[in-house]
Amino acid sequence: MTISLEVELSQEETDRLHQLAEASGKSPGTLVSEMIRSLISRRNEQIHRLSNEIMDEKAELYRRLAQ
Repeated sequence: MTISLEVELSQEETDRLHQLAEASGKSPGTLVSEMIRSLISRRNEQIHRLSNEIMDEKAELYRRLAQ
């Protein structure tokens, strides 16, 4: 499933997007899609890392309580 998004950017943001797209050799739409995917991926990794840290802390707490 794919979705189409409409994004409002200021003229300055639009100009910067076009500069970045030109420098990367990609279309602005492709660049934005890749940036969104990267952001989502990093967010998922952060959530996974934080979940693991919480589980480790809980395990340590239970270990101490069991002593």
